Amino acid sequence: MAVRISPNPVWQILDESNDVIASLNNDGSTPTTPGQPGVAGLINKIKVTLTAAQLNALKTTPISLIPAPGASKFIQVLGISARYLFGTTAFTLNAGTLKLFYGAVATAKALTADMSALLTQVVNATTVGQAVLGNATLTDAQALNVDIEAGNDGAANYTLGDGTVEFIIEYKIIGLP
Repeated sequence: MAVRISPNPVWQILDESNDVIASLNNDGSTPTTPGQPGVAGLINKIKVTLTAAQLNALKTTPISLIPAPGASKFIQVLGISARYLFGTTAFTLNAGTLKLFYGAVATAKALTADMSALLTQVVNATTVGQAVLGNATLTDAQALNVDIEAGNDGAANYTLGDGTVEFIIEYKIIGLP
């Protein structure tokens, strides 16, 4: 029996083993699972949760949210929302940042402005429609076949916090002719 990617798909494509290889939701998006790049040409939607341990180590260990799509393809992010689930202690920022990046944090190609204020909340909080920095000029080496990462390009790792952050990202994979 095939495992559904979406609970209420309009249609799904199965491979010869009866595994789902593509699925389309009622809203026109195609949900993906972590570790899968998505379907080229369609709107993909993914939810990735970062744990407190991952957030506290984000400066030294960035997290890949959407894997690289393959040669001659890039990821066009259409929308980002972030939901902070407060634990018992807010994060101490230590001049750290919370941003999404095109590829490695070291390339300094931020996809979003700093969202670290979300981590200082003492209640659950949501950033709906986080602005995507659309004016970044990327070279082919910075855009083609690179992942989307969560990272901290600030001065130090966060400390103390025990909440989690859920990122919900809608995107397309664009292939060059």
